[in-house]
Amino acid sequence: MRHFQKEQLAFNDEMRHFQKEQLAFNENQRKFNNQQTKFNQTFEAFQQNTENRLERMEKRLNGVGYLIEHSTAERLEDKKRADTVHDFLMSKMVSLEQEVFSLKKNHL
Repeated sequence: MRHFQKEQLAFNDEMRHFQKEQLAFNENQRKFNNQQTKFNQTFEAFQQNTENRLERMEKRLNGVGYLIEHSTAERLEDKKRADTVHDFLMSKMVSLEQEVFSLKKNHL
């Protein structure tokens, strides 16, 4: 009977030791899960921040592209207007020169 009690005590000691190891494992698993959760949250925040930054950069780039396109179009319009005014003034000058020439010819 004594031998059985010794075996029972040894078994109980082993069981307590196993339970302590199981508790330590569970605690380590909990810590790991917490770290994994924090990592996932940090990664998600980083990813969202990166996406937001890319979105803002894309908007800025589109804005700059629009400004370049718009100012180029304005410059082309200004050039067309200037060319039109220049052509008009040149035609007026030619007709005035012809008129002056005609007046000089008639007075001489």
